[in-house]
Amino acid sequence: MWDQLGDHYKRKRDHVVIAKMDATANEIDVANVSVKGFPTLLFFKGNDKQRPVKYEGKRDLKELLAFVKNTATTPVNHDEL
Repeated sequence: MWDQLGDHYKRKRDHVVIAKMDATANEIDVANVSVKGFPTLLFFKGNDKQRPVKYEGKRDLKELLAFVKNTATTPVNHDEL
């Protein structure tokens, strides 16, 4: 599912980047961001990199696409997969 989400935005939108990061091997250099469980999904808005939005919804592609669309700073219109 994560790869499908990344592939979807890679094809559809230049301004949306879906990235995976291993928090046990990399530091997070954003104040007040701490990862306590895995997977933790954070959305960093283009206009506010210091206050990510934590995703708390269902872990399915439809819900993740809706979250990105509703949270993004720049309007995102996507077709269903």
